Amino acid sequence: MPGGGTCPVQQRRAGGTVTTRARIVEVAVSHLGAGPECCAEAAPGYDLTKTAWCQIFWLHCLRQAGATDRLWPSGPAWPKAWLPTTTKPQPGDMGYIHEPFNHGCVIESVTAATITSIDGNSPGDRVARRYRAAREFTTFYSIASLLSDEAPALLLQRALRDAGYDPGAIDGRMGPRTRGALDAWALDHPERVL
Repeated sequence: MPGGGTCPVQQRRAGGTVTTRARIVEVAVSHLGAGPECCAEAAPGYDLTKTAWCQIFWLHCLRQAGATDRLWPSGPAWPKAWLPTTTKPQPGDMGYIHEPFNHGCVIESVTAATITSIDGNSPGDRVARRYRAAREFTTFYSIASLLSDEAPALLLQRALRDAGYDPGAIDGRMGPRTRGALDAWALDHPERVL
């Protein structure tokens, strides 16, 4: 947000709990018209006035919605190194356009004819809503593995972190650091292990 701070995202709506996907989209929409400073927290050490920040904006939206605690890495293998592709994008997923400029965006909604996205680093160096045909995208990256209702490992990682254990990246994968944190917790709590 201009001037710093956190995103003004409602966690609940009348009628029930807001899903993680809906929170991601709400974060993205709350930044319409903002510049690169809105997502600087996701890329510490990067000068976003001198680099493309569209995918950093997407990561910022995930971070603010509680879907991940990852920070922007250096290197070209991201996000394909940790998220699978999908042919059926949903809100919150990343839309990726390779040509002409390696652009990523937050998928807001999908219809048979149009995919609506919220894009960082749009013309004017601002966050903007865009409407495109699905064929304009090179691929889509699914966040399903990051969602607590779709990834029990994500819930476990958050619980371990909140209990003071280090599960590594909160990414929904049962890697060696998550297993190590779980083993450490089990040693400290033998009465709770079945």
